[in-house]
Amino acid sequence: MNNNQNLLNTIASDSIELIGEYAEIAADAFIESEVIQDIPIFGSIIKISKIGLTMRDYLFVEKLKSFLLTLNKVSEIERKKFIKKHLNNDDKINNVGEKIFNVIDKIDTTQKAKYVGRIFNLYIEEIITEIEFYDLIYTVENFKIHYTDLFISACINIESDHRNQHMIDHFVTCGLFNNKENIYIYTDNEPNYSSNQLSKIGKIFLERVLSYDKSKIKEDFINKLLSIKKHSFIEEDKWEYYQEINLNAFKSYLDKKELTDFLNIRVYDSFLTIRYKRGSFGVFKSDDPDTLILYKRKRKIK
Repeated sequence: MNNNQNLLNTIASDSIELIGEYAEIAADAFIESEVIQDIPIFGSIIKISKIGLTMRDYLFVEKLKSFLLTLNKVSEIERKKFIKKHLNNDDKINNVGEKIFNVIDKIDTTQKAKYVGRIFNLYIEEIITEIEFYDLIYTVENFKIHYTDLFISACINIESDHRNQHMIDHFVTCGLFNNKENIYIYTDNEPNYSSNQLSKIGKIFLERVLSYDKSKIKEDFINKLLSIKKHSFIEEDKWEYYQEINLNAFKSYLDKKELTDFLNIRVYDSFLTIRYKRGSFGVFKSDDPDTLILYKRKRKIK
């Protein structure tokens, strides 16, 4: 039985739960454990270990553990059902098994291995298609993980866009961005992400593969919105006075919003624009530091 079949047998078994019990021990002790030796995928690795593992082998074991443990988010029954239904011949077994083996070998961090696990979970749960599975694997393999915060910021932002072309080119190469701006109208149920080049694969990667602290991002956004400077001049041909609002009341309004709701807000140096009560408003600071003034955007007369 080859490694591809061994991998899928492990995925479809209760071995992942056993791996979890031994996850915290060192790689050499992990491999030497008799329990781990009975898990299909580690058989060939254990044979190699009798000769001696290299540092690369140890890293591979750690990445493989991270991948398999991530699959524990999906039940054993669902994993078995998926493999029986979709990976029911040698060609499919070899294609998927080889792809996972190769990408785990090539990636350089256990975090990326977790990403591969999350992508496979999405495939098992039929949230993504087979093509999207392979596209996302390609993305993880090529994505510079130290660009993670930059990618998130490029997609979830309320300030003016200052991305550099080198960064955009990398996201395009990884399949996260399209070459050109999207001609796409967002519905009320979809986030209006900051980047208009975000691809479908990029959207899945952002929403379902990456891990980031949404509450921290939201808190940072609120602090930026509440710290706007006093605007020296209101352009009366663009804005008309609507109402004053207490700073604390405005903060309470923002606190109730989801992170994606902030994507319709844009903050500038001395004012911000926001959707409020079904209208488009400019929010300016008044002479009173505890008060904001809402101005409604005037309609252009043709």
